[in-house]
Amino acid sequence: MIAEQLIRSGACEVKETPDAISDAIVALMNNPEQKMKAGQAALMVVEQNRGAVAKTLSTIAPWTDG
Repeated sequence: MIAEQLIRSGACEVKETPDAISDAIVALMNNPEQKMKAGQAALMVVEQNRGAVAKTLSTIAPWTDG
């Protein structure tokens, strides 16, 4: 799942409360290096999953009318 990949890569974090989310956003905005690392990690996840829809469609095509 993409969300799990983003979490494992360091591209995002799960927070349980609105205050925790707010604190994490402020901390990230105050840390340009961490912001850059998270963005790069997210881009890597996106690139690793590029073409996933086409792969899925080709896999299920034998069992569909398409």
